[in-house]
Amino acid sequence: MKANPNQNQSSTASLRPETAVARIAAFRHRGLLLAALALLAFVPYWPSLSNGILGWDDPCYLTRNYRVHQLSWATVQDMFRLTPQLGPMPNGQYTPLVELSFAVEHYFFGLDPLVYHATNLALHVLNTLLVFWFVLRLWQSRAKTDVPALPLAFLVGAFFAVHPLHVESVAWITERKDMLSGFFFLLSTSLYLRFAEKRSVWAYGGSLVAMALGLLSKQMVVALPLVLVVCDYFRAGRLSVRTLLEKVPFFALAATGAGVAFYTHLADRIVTTAEVLNWGENLLVASRGVIHYLHTFLWPISLSAFYSLAPWPEILNAEFVLSAVAVCVLLALSFAYRRRWPVVFFGWMFFLAALLPSSRLVPVGVRYLAADRFFYIPGIGFLIVTAWLVLRVWAVRTAWCPVLALGVLTLIGTWSALTWERTKVWESDTTLWDDTAPKAKDSTVILVAMAQQDLSNSALSNAVAKAFAVLEKKPQDATALNILSEVAYQDGDLEKCISFAQFADDYAGNLVLMNRPRWADALCLLGRDGEAEPILRSIVQVMPLATPVYSRLALIQLRRGDLAAVEKCLDEGLDTESKAIDRYQTLWGDPLALPRDLQDLPAWQKKMAASIQTLSEHYEFIRTAHLEVKREDLALEEYARYLSYLPACVRVWEVAAERRPGDRNINATVNQLNRKLAVTYYNHACLLNRKNQPDQALEELQLALERDASLIHDAMRDRDLTSLHDQIQRLNLLMAPENDLHADEGQPSSALVLQPPRGES
Repeated sequence: MKANPNQNQSSTASLRPETAVARIAAFRHRGLLLAALALLAFVPYWPSLSNGILGWDDPCYLTRNYRVHQLSWATVQDMFRLTPQLGPMPNGQYTPLVELSFAVEHYFFGLDPLVYHATNLALHVLNTLLVFWFVLRLWQSRAKTDVPALPLAFLVGAFFAVHPLHVESVAWITERKDMLSGFFFLLSTSLYLRFAEKRSVWAYGGSLVAMALGLLSKQMVVALPLVLVVCDYFRAGRLSVRTLLEKVPFFALAATGAGVAFYTHLADRIVTTAEVLNWGENLLVASRGVIHYLHTFLWPISLSAFYSLAPWPEILNAEFVLSAVAVCVLLALSFAYRRRWPVVFFGWMFFLAALLPSSRLVPVGVRYLAADRFFYIPGIGFLIVTAWLVLRVWAVRTAWCPVLALGVLTLIGTWSALTWERTKVWESDTTLWDDTAPKAKDSTVILVAMAQQDLSNSALSNAVAKAFAVLEKKPQDATALNILSEVAYQDGDLEKCISFAQFADDYAGNLVLMNRPRWADALCLLGRDGEAEPILRSIVQVMPLATPVYSRLALIQLRRGDLAAVEKCLDEGLDTESKAIDRYQTLWGDPLALPRDLQDLPAWQKKMAASIQTLSEHYEFIRTAHLEVKREDLALEEYARYLSYLPACVRVWEVAAERRPGDRNINATVNQLNRKLAVTYYNHACLLNRKNQPDQALEELQLALERDASLIHDAMRDRDLTSLHDQIQRLNLLMAPENDLHADEGQPSSALVLQPPRGES
């Protein structure tokens, strides 16, 4: 009996893969898909939550950014100024929303790295969901599609969530810029697509607002109007006058953003520090960068935080020329077959349009070939093409479906594993540079970063070697000169410190203020106050919240005998911290509601108590400076002044710890300040004994040991306390039963012992 052909067709159709795909597309419970995408975006980046704050750009955006540390209406206003009063913008970039987000986090959580990494990760999860929304709307707005929208959107979102090229953007705190600007970029494009489909005025206005917010996060969003044009062409297969006119406000915003970016870069001397190429050379570099992104997208192995670029004459080699030829061929083919392969043309155009601001066609700042962070939004174009190819093969090659499904799962799993491991590279400066240095071909940027790391770890000889290696390649590198200035200062060679600082200042660009405090320190210690004062004044003109600078100015006035001027300088420094009191009151109520014995503190001492970590530098510096110039009597006076309020300041933080017992930052501060107080008592005892005041010295030493018993080991070996060793033995015996100090008496203290200021050893 002959079978019914229609029946067979129906039966076959029910089993065809495209039918299953269609059923998924009709599935309305999208919440499960969104939850799956959120999980995919979160899990591979879990290690980033334990990462720290890096020394690469994190200081200028976060740890040393005065606007971030002093959240107030005045500082918020300053964030949005094109000519800020509180110092140059980070790396010459106008990113007020990024600074504001950091300031809010700092206000509530201090410098806890977990908070900043968690925010970045949360934004990446949101961006993954927005990618899903964007692709879904884009496909649903097309009149003719060859693959269903929902599976495509899910697959693109999954690829976006786990691709290893996104690690730099997510795991590096500084790249909050990518997270925020990417969020507003995707939100703007999605709202515009809704406008294009529904003609909603609210969606159009929301798209413009989102673009403006994106520009306040990172100027790379200037490419958004071009991306919208590409989307319109893909949706309709053509461009009309009407659709182009709808982009006029977007292009106006983009032009404004580009102007702001150029102005801020020029103001901070970023543009002028870039090596200028002609148009043809720029094109070669940009083409090589495009091929690099294509290669790392397909093969994300051996990624690096920095892809160095060869010296400019060498870019005319075959590699760069062939890259330019390859890009031209790909452009020509995609354009010629734009009707047959519209998705490929769209993905290629999306990538190039979104990448344009960060391509090397307009080179500024650091010399690099490419950067993983620049792929975060442009790479969506490649991801769309990849997902489309998978679903096209799925639809037309039935026998390949199991292989394709296994291949997709393997690809997502592999990318997730690579992302997990790559995230660990960004854990610390050590892990980052250990990974980057072998790949960067002795780049001066990497050498400088490693030299700074060595300096922070007190590996001075290594820092000097790397700094000189940088100067051999780039004699005008201000950061390397600044490192040499700092090392010379720590070695006591103040004249050399000043010379290096002067050279660094000439070439510093946007780093102009980095070396000036140390420069002024060296001049002050040499008694060259007349040279130091204008340098210090230039700092406070630009950064009025640079509290430690006022202590240097106070020292100059002290030497002149102008006590009124000393008081004025200190008061100016103290006033810069007045906003900290408001912060403490917000968190804990009145921080000065202390026991009765502290109620009678003068107002200026209360201000100091509210900002001890910053304000302690006032008197510490003055005291150390007196010792440097052998004015021990004056140093004793400063010790007395310092110790008149430091115990009260410790008590302030102890009260805060009692009110917020689970706050790790507050508890760490209490421990740090107790240690500081103990070492201060110890150093004071050393100086008192040298000045033939043994009774007072013994009293101070006892106070030190009450705070930190481990200091007994140092006291037993300290030449400045030789005449007190009998009394120290007695103190040791008294404290031994409780602290078991005899167990390791001959061993160095396990606690970190702060070295006395120079001149006190």
